[in-house]
This record gives sequence, C-alpha cells and structure tokens, in this order.
Amino acid sequence: HSHGFHQAVLPVDGVMDLTVGDAGGSIADRQGVVIMRGARHVFRTRGANRFIVLDMLSGEAPPALLRSPFFDLDETLVQLTRYASGELVSGGLGAEGEFHLAGLIAGKIRRCLAAPEGGVGPIDRAIGVMRARHAERLTMAQVARAAGLGVSRFHDLFRRETGRTPA
Repeated sequence: HSHGFHQAVLPVDGVMDLTVGDAGGSIADRQGVVIMRGARHVFRTRGANRFIVLDMLSGEAPPALLRSPFFDLDETLVQLTRYASGELVSGGLGAEGEFHLAGLIAGKIRRCLAAPEGGVGPIDRAIGVMRARHAERLTMAQVARAAGLGVSRFHDLFRRETGRTPA
C-alpha cells in the first residue's frame, strides 16, 4: 500500500520486516525507516511488538533517503522514542503534548537523516566543533547544543564514549 504523506516508523519492541520500493530491511533496535509519500511498501511483524508510527507532512526528501529509506537511530532518538512510547501508553500528555512530542521526534529524525553516510554521532559532532573552534572559549552549553544534547546528557555521554570529561 502507499500513503499521501511521509511516514516514519521507530522501534520500541519487536521486529518489523519491511520492503519500501526495492529496498528491504528490518525495523528493530536502532534501525528506523521513513517511507516517502506515495512509496509502495509492505510489512510483516514477528511476535509481540510496538512501534512509534509518525505521519509527517510531505516535504522535500532529505538526500539520505535517496540512498535508502532505512536509517540508524542515534542515542538521543532512541531515548526520545522510549520516552514517547511510555507517555503515549500512559495517555498523560493530552492532544497538545502529543502534538509537540511529534514535532520533537520529526525534528530529531530530520537531524539523523542529515548526518553524513555512516552517521556521525553526537560526541563526534561535538569533538569536531571543539577542534574547528579550538581558538574560541566555548561553553559546555554551546558544545552540547552542537551535539544535539542537553548539558548533563552531553557530559554523561561524552565521558562514557571517551573515558574523559569534556572540560
């Protein structure tokens, strides 16, 4: 089948085998998909499963989707997906909260798709900014923002990935 809008599918639990046009893959763990408006697709799930399915306004296709509709979720999108799943199951957000949550998820998907092929994670982006702007006195907030993270999350993730603090 196909839709008149873009659709993103993000994994929460389980596996979804999916074919979009000529591309095939599985949605699970850290693998998501964006199905472009009008793209023919078929899917099959295995066992118990949960996914976040986000219908998005049609717009220009990010260049990454020209290579493959499948993309890697970075750590921030994994955490956002888990949070969204919990909130949607509890029903505590209400319509306005769900609208804003959908906007956050859509924005994060766009940023994941904008990463170069092979993906550049948030810590690699932050290190790149620190190297490129080494002569400036960057604040932790500026570097965290470049990584797409909050300051405390950036600090924790930086230390976990590098074994050092970012300061």
